[in-house]
Amino acid sequence: VAATLANIDKKLDAIQETQQEMLDFIVQKEKSTLKGDLDFLMDIYNNYKHNWNSDRYKTANHIKALDVRQNAGRMIDFYREKIKKHISKKAFLHSDQDVKKQLTQVQDKFKEYQLSLYLYGFAYFLEVLLQENFDSSYLEAISKKVEKMSFEYRELYSITYERIESYTKSSLQSK
Repeated sequence: VAATLANIDKKLDAIQETQQEMLDFIVQKEKSTLKGDLDFLMDIYNNYKHNWNSDRYKTANHIKALDVRQNAGRMIDFYREKIKKHISKKAFLHSDQDVKKQLTQVQDKFKEYQLSLYLYGFAYFLEVLLQENFDSSYLEAISKKVEKMSFEYRELYSITYERIESYTKSSLQSK
């Protein structure tokens, strides 16, 4: 019986390790996608000075910038919801180590959220540049969208800060 239980325990550990590897792969894939999009937008920006008069260059890269902006918008929503879900979890009894773990996880999500916001704004900037649409009402509408998203980021950051601070004050070590 002991040997059978040890074998089952070993198999469960292997399954859990495989699950963790899969989860790590998915997280790394999302991070790599964001970084790849940033590199691509930087290439568009850096090469624009050599191709400002090429309609083909501007059209092709405008479409790609729209794709990056769309993906960044999705990732903004994804990370916002992940952070909200993460900070809503509260254990009645928790230690300072639990608080540190939560803080580390939230900080990582905020970094990706921030990168997504940056990509969103940068893609909009390139969209304006490639379209050569400098109409003031269009630029104002874009500016309001980006400012609204920036405000939502700061608001969520403040809420998260307050919750983690209260979580810290209610830890076993603090009590």
